[in-house]
Amino acid sequence: MARGSPAVTKSEQQNERRRVRATLLASTALVMATTLPATGPARAQDATWLANPVSDRYTLGANWSTGSVPAGTAYFDTSAVTTLLFSGNTTVGGWTFNGGASNYSFVNIFQIAFDGAGIVVNGGSATIDNRGVLYFTNTSTAGGASITNRGNLEFFSTSTAGSATIINDGGLFIFHDHSTAGDASITNTALGIVYFSNVSTAGSATITNDNVLYFQNVSTAGNAVVINNGGISFDHSSTAGSATITINGSVTFHDNATAGNAAITNNGGLAFEHSSTAGSATIVNNASVSFLDNSTAGNAAIVNTAGAFVEFSRSMGQNGDGKLTAGSIAGGGTFHLGAVELTVGGNGLSTVVTGVVADGGIGGGSGASLVKTGTGTLTLAGTNTYTGATVVNGGALVVDGSIAASSSLTMTNGTMLAGTGTVPTTIIAGGATLAPGHSIGTLTVAGDLSFAAGSIYRVEVSPSAADRTDVTGVATLTGATVQAVALPGSFRPRSYTIVNAAGGFAGTQFVGLAVTGSFGSDVRNSRLTYDATNAYLVLDPDTLQLPAGASGNQSSVAGAINRAVEGGATPPAGFDVLLNMSGPQLSTALNQISGQPGAAGTQVSLGAMQQFVMVLDPVSGGAGSPGGERGVTAYAPEEAVLRDPAVRAAYAAVTPADARTSQQFDRVGERWGVWASGYGGTSTVDSSGMVGASATTSRVYGTVVGADRRVAPDTRIGIALGGAGFDFSVSDGLGSGRADVFQAGVYGRHAAGPLYLSGALAYGWQDVATERTVSVAGFDKLSSRYKASTLSGRAETGWRIAPWPDAAVGLAPYGALQVSSFHLPGYQESVASGSSQFALAYDSQTTTNLRSELGVRLDAAVPLAHGLLGDGLLTLRGRLAWAHDTNTDRPVTAAFQMLPGATFTVNGTRPAADSALATAGAEMRWRNGVSLAGTFEGEVSNTTRVYAGKGTLRYAW
Repeated sequence: MARGSPAVTKSEQQNERRRVRATLLASTALVMATTLPATGPARAQDATWLANPVSDRYTLGANWSTGSVPAGTAYFDTSAVTTLLFSGNTTVGGWTFNGGASNYSFVNIFQIAFDGAGIVVNGGSATIDNRGVLYFTNTSTAGGASITNRGNLEFFSTSTAGSATIINDGGLFIFHDHSTAGDASITNTALGIVYFSNVSTAGSATITNDNVLYFQNVSTAGNAVVINNGGISFDHSSTAGSATITINGSVTFHDNATAGNAAITNNGGLAFEHSSTAGSATIVNNASVSFLDNSTAGNAAIVNTAGAFVEFSRSMGQNGDGKLTAGSIAGGGTFHLGAVELTVGGNGLSTVVTGVVADGGIGGGSGASLVKTGTGTLTLAGTNTYTGATVVNGGALVVDGSIAASSSLTMTNGTMLAGTGTVPTTIIAGGATLAPGHSIGTLTVAGDLSFAAGSIYRVEVSPSAADRTDVTGVATLTGATVQAVALPGSFRPRSYTIVNAAGGFAGTQFVGLAVTGSFGSDVRNSRLTYDATNAYLVLDPDTLQLPAGASGNQSSVAGAINRAVEGGATPPAGFDVLLNMSGPQLSTALNQISGQPGAAGTQVSLGAMQQFVMVLDPVSGGAGSPGGERGVTAYAPEEAVLRDPAVRAAYAAVTPADARTSQQFDRVGERWGVWASGYGGTSTVDSSGMVGASATTSRVYGTVVGADRRVAPDTRIGIALGGAGFDFSVSDGLGSGRADVFQAGVYGRHAAGPLYLSGALAYGWQDVATERTVSVAGFDKLSSRYKASTLSGRAETGWRIAPWPDAAVGLAPYGALQVSSFHLPGYQESVASGSSQFALAYDSQTTTNLRSELGVRLDAAVPLAHGLLGDGLLTLRGRLAWAHDTNTDRPVTAAFQMLPGATFTVNGTRPAADSALATAGAEMRWRNGVSLAGTFEGEVSNTTRVYAGKGTLRYAW
């Protein structure tokens, strides 16, 4: 409310009337004191009141021991007359009541002036009923008297009320000059007026005021205890001193008055007007405190209770610039700032405000700001609604409630921000500290957070949690050093989120990390890591602690991570989860991140090439099977077989006459042939516990077309092209892959009697894609695509043995060598979804294997005439063999893309070095040059199971 409002004007009018009345009364008293003559009988310097005086008149000389009214000291002992009256004005040095004196009472309707020692009560008592004028001047004292004032009671010079008990019952009670209320007990009744003027003081008196009490000029309430049930006015440059004041009525400070160092409890109304100040007082406000005009709270400590109000909104500050101060504010209720800037904290106290600091109030206005100075801590625990800026220039600000309505918060050099509440957009200047929480807690920044160079971000860390700051906007970290404070406890390696910024970090990071205390022997290193929206404090283990019986792959991956971390690399946040694992959980995670699908592709590609080569091999019942070779079988000597009458008849049935009568090399076979084959199979390689490779299952399927020509009676060569595909999966959910394959090859066979030689050379090109999912920290789906190639060559020789001459059945012991080489290019995984924290990059490499086979082939030719299959020749074949592979290792070299230096070798499943081979097949050839063949093959070992089938359709002419 403005100073010119009706309520204020009424108050001022009331105060003015009181001042006028007091001035008039005081003037009257002074006139009386200075104009009344010293009349009456002649007086001696000292005298004693008689034991048996002639009357009750103090001013009658006959009642005194000297026969004269004393002007010095009047002594009182026991007397028959103890109630004394006055017949006129009296000036005396003092009254002394000796030990054993009677209890005296005095009734005054004139003027009594004490100008010496005043009243001294050593015995008995002195009770004064003043209805006139009672003065104390010079150094006189009211001593231990009991005074009831219904007239004028005044103290001048350096006089004192001593330890008197004074009731001002409707009178005028004034302290002038340097006088003091001493230790008196003063009660000002409902009609009384008490003044302290000039440089007088209330001393250490106890004052109960039920009407009006004034402090004027430069007077002071001293160390008095004042219980105010009426009104107190501090005017001019007066001060409340160090008094203890309880306000049940109202107290107003005017002009340049100050509350000094008083302790004020306000249960009524406390107002500061004009240029007055609350000084360094301590004010406990249970009602309303108002600052008006240009007044200020100075360096006072203001404690507001629930439901109470402190109004700063009506003052423009001592300089008229809208800037006010208060030593400190605390407690509940409401602090209305209007539109002013309030600076608090100058008294260095640490306080807690549970109430609300708000704009508005009686004076209105908005956009108020709050400035914190001093060495103390200001805690704002309520939901504050002021909308101007918040600046901390000294000490600490703890926000456990909210100042989100504030336009901004700036922490300057040497200050600290803490708490678990909500603050607005915040700047931490150089030398300032942000320390969220209270021994572990979270502070929320509703806006942006910016750290300047030289600032500190202090977080306390326990084994289970750490301080953190949640930022709804962008956090700029550049310039700040993280100070991690290890609290007592047993720490294990883990990761703590210390900053979460919904708007990210704008590409910034903290400049460093300093640790106070110790994280213990289980933590090798503490460091900072980041992702898009989080900053982490990571406690690294000494090393990844592998469980007992860890596999080779697990050890390889763990070793790579340990080497990288020990070398100073900073792993992505996902690795922090891994570093906190142990036992079976760690084993599973290491398997998952090892990238075994990258190694599985080698074995599957070699298997696909093996299938293709076996389609090309004439001896195995593939491309150049009997329809394309001389004789009944691919490795039988023609002359011996043709001596079998049944076979000759069958050949005669299916071979054109012109062919039978042609040149020698055309007697039993065609010169040209074309064919098409389809094949498919499955392969399973069991897991290896020691290596740590999970089982791999694959499927291969393809088609091949080819053409060949008999270039000599016992020699045929051909070419073939094929298209195939394969897919594979690694058990335990570790990943899968697939490929499209192009294949090309050449093949040939030569026979010399029972001896045969065959061979094939093949090339394969694979377009391979893999994918795997890592769920160690989140859900990361990783994929890759690369182009690989395989080259394979096979040579076989055998000798057919017939069980009897001219037999159409036989067996052929054989031996074969096959070399296969798989080239893997270097490639990298990419992110299909999630993050790339565990993505791998694989090195290029070539894997070569030499396979040898020793076995026996079986054959039997059965001529068919007019049967279910028509006229033709049915040939049955079989094979039993032992195979040995010289290289069954399937390693690849990989590295984590996001962890420099973490390179390791991961092994895929290993087929057994030795395996058993078995083949069963049949081929039907008709006289029109068409033949149809089918073959089933199996390869079995203690770790490997391969099953494949193929079918060939051939036309020869």
